[in-house]
Amino acid sequence: MPQLSVGEKAFEKRLDELFRTVPAMPRYDFWHRFPATTGLVGQFSMGKEPGFHISYLKSCVQ
Repeated sequence: MPQLSVGEKAFEKRLDELFRTVPAMPRYDFWHRFPATTGLVGQFSMGKEPGFHISYLKSCVQ
């Protein structure tokens, strides 16, 4: 998968940014606007099923 997109190093960097980038608004405002968003780690939310594949993608990077 990393080889098909932007290359392995850039792919890993983008995944890492997902976990390090904080929401653009204060956390409580974010939770009020998106109540189903729980377990935030950067932009990654454990409360959203579409994000469950991200840990698998991280394991693709060697």
